[in-house]
Amino acid sequence: MIKITLISAFFWGLISSFVAGRQKRNAYLWFLIGSLFGAFGLGCLFFFRKKTAPTAPPKPEPVKDQPLTYWYYLSDTTRLGPMSFDALKKSFYEDKVTEETYVWNEDMLDWAKLKTLPIHQQLTT
Repeated sequence: MIKITLISAFFWGLISSFVAGRQKRNAYLWFLIGSLFGAFGLGCLFFFRKKTAPTAPPKPEPVKDQPLTYWYYLSDTTRLGPMSFDALKKSFYEDKVTEETYVWNEDMLDWAKLKTLPIHQQLTT
């Protein structure tokens, strides 16, 4: 009877230690808790989860205006441009260019929606 109790305690301690290690907790402490309290100790490990502080979203890098970069945009099926960033900004405020408009410049591989590009923040501020 004592043999079964010790094997059971070792088993629960081992499982608790393994789970605690995966959760980045002290495996030795949870081995002891699991050995002493069995399934209840393992249940406590899941019940008392570590609380993580919410992380702030990364700050976007400011995009510098590149005066030598010429921009193009698609209006329906017509390609308009080349234009400077300031002209693109003016078109944005005149609602000729929206967040859903496809834009392109020489530094880009393919056309992309304006809202997916870093310059979108400069246009909306």
